[in-house]
Amino acid sequence: MGASTVGGADQAIKVLAGAFTAPAVGLPICLNGDFNFSIWGAFTGSVSLERSFDGGVSWLNISVDLAGTDNAFIAPITSSGTEPEGGVLYHFNCTALSAGTANWRLSS
Repeated sequence: MGASTVGGADQAIKVLAGAFTAPAVGLPICLNGDFNFSIWGAFTGSVSLERSFDGGVSWLNISVDLAGTDNAFIAPITSSGTEPEGGVLYHFNCTALSAGTANWRLSS
């Protein structure tokens, strides 16, 4: 897994991006307020968006509904969210990858 801070023409305040070529955990980024998240590429696998309230000691999968269903993205997605609390870390967790590359980006 590679990761880098994106620069150049990108207009985001904070950006972290990378790519999964095997199961791994992406680098964390502190997000507050509105944020964007994207996963793209041709891949066969599962990537989850997780957050930590304790500085990265423990990670919680972001629920996709009020029933508490964990997210597990198996296809490209681009979406946004809102984090009302300061100091919350986010990262992607690639739990399975059997083919291809899953590129990712988190930004505010």
